[in-house]
Amino acid sequence: MSITFDGFDLLAFIVLGVMLATLVVAIVFLGSLPGKIAAKRGHPYAAAVNVASWISFLTLGALWPLALIWAYLPWPQPSEVVKGGAVR
Repeated sequence: MSITFDGFDLLAFIVLGVMLATLVVAIVFLGSLPGKIAAKRGHPYAAAVNVASWISFLTLGALWPLALIWAYLPWPQPSEVVKGGAVR
């Protein structure tokens, strides 16, 4: 039994490699997206949002939308908080 390797096999391996690389880039981009959004918006818990986003991939992404929503929650800036914890 002889195994041959031709141009179509090479093309198939190249396509497979590009697809795997694209999958890895997409996972890294989506995993870091809520953390980057939270940091850009000045969220006081940006690191926790980032960790929640990455941990959500252990649940196959089920909690990722919650991390994204948490990243967009409005938080009062330190200058808006007055004595006693009330917001102006």
